[in-house]
Amino acid sequence: MLQDNKGSVYVDGVLMGSSDTLPILKSRRHDISHFYFGGGENSSVTIKNVFLYNRPLNAIKLKAVYVCQIHRICHLHVAQTHGSHAGDSSTRADVFRVSILLLLGLWGFAVLC
Repeated sequence: MLQDNKGSVYVDGVLMGSSDTLPILKSRRHDISHFYFGGGENSSVTIKNVFLYNRPLNAIKLKAVYVCQIHRICHLHVAQTHGSHAGDSSTRADVFRVSILLLLGLWGFAVLC
């Protein structure tokens, strides 16, 4: 999060560092030459989910976002694991449409014969 020239970094809803915990700019070494999301040369880390907000969030809201994301991922995994038990009715709707088209086709064939 960056606001009023102060920044903070949260990972999984936990504060990892902020501009208050870093040394002032003049006393810092210039160790960071690149900062980017994703993967790169000789990197074994990939960031999958990055959330950007147009307003600062406090620690409680960030934790809530993280918990909500974990809940959604777990729910999706359970739905995929249980297959037909957790599915929606989209398959039945498609079968219904196909059967209507089949009946219309048979009706058209009967009219022509």
